[in-house]
Amino acid sequence: MYSIIPITKTTKVGNHDFIFSDFSSFYKIANTLTVKLTGAWDIGIKPINIQDVKDFVAIEEKYKHLRISIYLPEQQVDYLTMRDTHIHTEEKVKPFEIFQSMCSSRNLLFAKGVQLLIYKSIDHDTDTMEQTAGLLYTEFGSFNTITEKMVQPYFILNKTVYPRTVLLQYLWLARWRESSLKKCIASFGNDVTLYAIINNIKKLMESKCTYFKTGEATNLTKSIDTQRLCLIYRVFVVERGKFSDVAILLKLYERGLSCYDFIQDKENQYSTGKLYDA
Repeated sequence: MYSIIPITKTTKVGNHDFIFSDFSSFYKIANTLTVKLTGAWDIGIKPINIQDVKDFVAIEEKYKHLRISIYLPEQQVDYLTMRDTHIHTEEKVKPFEIFQSMCSSRNLLFAKGVQLLIYKSIDHDTDTMEQTAGLLYTEFGSFNTITEKMVQPYFILNKTVYPRTVLLQYLWLARWRESSLKKCIASFGNDVTLYAIINNIKKLMESKCTYFKTGEATNLTKSIDTQRLCLIYRVFVVERGKFSDVAILLKLYERGLSCYDFIQDKENQYSTGKLYDA
């Protein structure tokens, strides 16, 4: 499995078993590697020639047993993805997807939410995820539905609800969104939850704008209703003022309103004299 990683100012080369500066050196070593005892060999490549990357993608199936990260300048990544939409960029290959693939290859079945809960409770390096999938297969076998109660003796389960999760649940109008919000505020407090939600709203809005400009986006960005995203952006970013109660702001969002609507309503009552009549 490979992933092309755009190089930015904040990009750091990961902890790899091998790091190569060109593909010719990579091929010499990769063709002699035996199967690793646990997990997969983790390899980093920083090529200069973009044609070498194209040639590798054409034969990447041959090296599917390796975990390969290819570091390229953003302009070269854009060039490649514009000409081949099947190329795996970092955005498309996430650690959770790797964990899902490891579980699927063993035909492991999970009750709703259990696979994600296990993933959140372990480290996300390849070896740990491979060991976890192996443990689940050894203990529960294939085609048996694994429940939360079954895995409790093996993992310290992380049930923390994060602000980003709450935001997505409200954008999708998930059934248990209010319960998740209460758990999140109990864990992080109102202020941290508020500003984390605001930051994530801005990031989602940027992704949505890029999608409309280029047509390139993750499945998450595509799944979010544009009208709801614009409404929640208006409530939290544009018209919030100094109001900071997350629960009330989300209630306003659900009703299609913002703080500004109440201010405007009061101004109308002043101008018509209805406020004094009351």
